Amino acid sequence: NRDPETFEWLPWIAYAWEVKDRGFIGKKIIEGYYDSTSSLFYEGQGEVTALKTDFKAEGKNLYSLKGKTIHGKKEEIHSTAKIIPNQGKGIKVDKVEKSMVYLFYLRNDVYWHDGKRMIPEDILFSYQMIMNPYTDAAHLRNYYQGIRKVSKINDNTVEFVYEKPYFQSLSLCGGLPILPKHRYNPEKFKGDEKGLGDYFNRHPDNWKPVGNGPFVFDEWKKGERFTLKKNKNYWASKANLPYFKKEQPYLDEIQFVIINNTNAAVKELMNGNIDAIFELEQSLWYDSRLLAKLFTDRFVRADFLTPLYTYIGWNLERTLFKDYRVRQALSCLIPKEKILKEIHQNLGEVVSGPFFVKGPVYDHSLTPYPYDPMKARELLKEAGWIDHDGDGIRDKDGVKFEFEYLIHNGREYHQKIADIMKESMEEAGIIMNIRIIDWTIFSKTVSDRNFDSVRFAWGTGIDGDEYQVWHSSQIEQGGSNFIGFKNKRVDEILEQARVEFDPIKRWMLYREMHHILHKLQPYSFLFSFQTLGLYNRKFRGVKFYSGGYNLNEWYIEKE
Repeated sequence: NRDPETFEWLPWIAYAWEVKDRGFIGKKIIEGYYDSTSSLFYEGQGEVTALKTDFKAEGKNLYSLKGKTIHGKKEEIHSTAKIIPNQGKGIKVDKVEKSMVYLFYLRNDVYWHDGKRMIPEDILFSYQMIMNPYTDAAHLRNYYQGIRKVSKINDNTVEFVYEKPYFQSLSLCGGLPILPKHRYNPEKFKGDEKGLGDYFNRHPDNWKPVGNGPFVFDEWKKGERFTLKKNKNYWASKANLPYFKKEQPYLDEIQFVIINNTNAAVKELMNGNIDAIFELEQSLWYDSRLLAKLFTDRFVRADFLTPLYTYIGWNLERTLFKDYRVRQALSCLIPKEKILKEIHQNLGEVVSGPFFVKGPVYDHSLTPYPYDPMKARELLKEAGWIDHDGDGIRDKDGVKFEFEYLIHNGREYHQKIADIMKESMEEAGIIMNIRIIDWTIFSKTVSDRNFDSVRFAWGTGIDGDEYQVWHSSQIEQGGSNFIGFKNKRVDEILEQARVEFDPIKRWMLYREMHHILHKLQPYSFLFSFQTLGLYNRKFRGVKFYSGGYNLNEWYIEKE
């Protein structure tokens, strides 16, 4: 997206750009006094498998737990694109043009929730855990693999040295997820990298994290809720930071309530048992209950654009999907416009590739594959998939064209979309079996490659690094290239893009990649959506950013 005043492209992380809550347009937001006894009950869909979300890819990632709420961040990037140190006093960059050496000067008043002071050793330990091949951090390792060393210079200075320039190096060093070394006692595993990695993956703090952010983890009732409480000794509240109000956070408590059914969540909201729902299903957005004046007088209907897309991934290790003509045919058999209209209420748009549809990389000259059964039949015939025995099912070399489509039970509309696809596939002589599993095992099932095809979503950036998803090296267990995509030219593009500091040249590389993916269809790209939410009007200070919202800013006016 672009800044509405300057028309500049804004950066991609945290405070990349700001979209004000439409419910407040034309209304005065009063700073006033803050009620220190307020709580927030927030609905979350799907059980959480681990709360160490910065490291662990498995499970339900909740924005407010990543960097902002339990774990503080090392730096923030505001909408002005200016990097502002948070836990560091300042940043010194050597070799300003295509820098490779970064020095971070740390504050001496940042404390973990258990009372221990954050020290440089915590940063070194966290980096080592990301790079340990036995930790559940394969999705992070690729971003830090270009670092030659991370060193403690003195008691308040850490140095990052890269092997070669990387256009996102400062953001990634500054945004390194930091964990308290003293809680893991790595000295016990000296020389035993696997032992340490296994211990790290099973550590109790994965389920009861100790951070240094504005909220302290309190309790987790599995399958029901988990609770955060205000950190009354939060270091930033005492630090006189120019961009942080000392009263923040304003809320005393936040409860994340696990409700797997969206309709049930709406009822809980209307009954006053929860205060907010985000990621509301599109099918409910125009529900008469949510449009009634009685409802809108109590709740804000908030919609904001998030850089993400949905897709169907084809497991390229399966013989069925190795021929790109077959994948093109399958894309032509998905009635995307019908699904968008009937299931998603036209609250989004069909996309042709993995880049943010409103960003500078996305190539609008590429048209998404339309619903075209005739074209699909031609492509399948070219690829040798013909009904040889007259039973109505296409076959090749004695193998029927039959596959499994994997979805999870966290969204009611997944089944509806699957039913539409199944009917279309059957009309083309293809058997599609629908497999529904619980959200708690969905991510692991995909990570283990135990699927033929899967419906998924991916959050992208405005000018991000696509290496994690598309480079062939990321096919490793736990990596994000779980469909097994390999393409020599795409690998070259991703490697060149990482060292290309000219954004225009980098975008052109990514556009070439967009064209390759459009032809090969390793994913059948589906939609980019508005994120939909509902929250109680008693809350003030609510703003939406590219990454979601910042609960530090929410407050309730004192009566």
